[in-house]
Amino acid sequence: DGRNVAKFTVEERWTIKPVLSGAFGGRSFWIILGLSERNLLGHYLFAEALYQNFNGVHGGRLYFENPRLLRTFTNFIAVGESMLRTRPVNTVQRTKGRASLYRLVHGDMIQFGGAAEVFADYFYPAYDGTNEFVHSMFGWFVEPQFRYGRIVRTRNLSAGRTVEIKPQFGYVAQGNPKYFAQALVEAILFWKLGDRVNLIQRIRGGTTTTVPKHMTFFLGGTDYSRGYADNTFQLDHYALFNFDFRVVTLDKNWMAILPYLFTDGIVGTGSIQGFRAGLSVGAGLLFTIPIIAASELRIDISLPVQQPVAPAFGISTVLFY
Repeated sequence: DGRNVAKFTVEERWTIKPVLSGAFGGRSFWIILGLSERNLLGHYLFAEALYQNFNGVHGGRLYFENPRLLRTFTNFIAVGESMLRTRPVNTVQRTKGRASLYRLVHGDMIQFGGAAEVFADYFYPAYDGTNEFVHSMFGWFVEPQFRYGRIVRTRNLSAGRTVEIKPQFGYVAQGNPKYFAQALVEAILFWKLGDRVNLIQRIRGGTTTTVPKHMTFFLGGTDYSRGYADNTFQLDHYALFNFDFRVVTLDKNWMAILPYLFTDGIVGTGSIQGFRAGLSVGAGLLFTIPIIAASELRIDISLPVQQPVAPAFGISTVLFY
């Protein structure tokens, strides 16, 4: 009869979830406990509170995000934290305050804006018990940002592409030199094949001027280069890629399972390690709870393509893409 019919499918999701992670080994133990809410007071506000204990040293994080500030397409983020992160010869506790403001235009296809951060870094013995004495460091930086593209995330699959550029200009009071510049560039592509298959490609690169050793790029582990131990690569300039092939094999409200195959590669140079390169292949299982937003558990095993070949096993609750 000439009429247009629109069909909508509405799915309720739980937006509040507990946060629990931790690890132990050598002479160290750490744990993170917290709560995350992605629809605070029913106004699409994101808030998170975390507590961290690393070898008896206390830390924490408060995060607030309003993606529609003043009912406009403006994203405001405020972060206050004092969290610890292990490095090869030190554990670094960065206490910081950060504010970000981004504007979205052209149907969220273009995002631009920036962030400003002030920080203080304190140093403790590393995760394996080693230590290199370093005085506390204080500094600040500004970070312009530009992103083109959009990724549409559905129940278990995603589609779209983004390219993001983030230069950084800052100052470290104890640095030599005191002023520094860094830059990150990242492209992510999601291809959706039918209702059950996702192909995912990420390309990322970073570069820095001379900075204190703990502010160079640390890569490896479950974040960017699976198959390698955390902090395997300490680089000043790098490029990496990740590629995943995922298939939805189970899809229930309280459990979805996505087996996947992947390969990761990295190449770079640094003043400490010189030229480094790595390549790994692997497989894993991704578990999600579709009714709970942003829930994810990854279990994978990977093989670095090098001699001797040593399989690496990883578990993570952090979103990889």
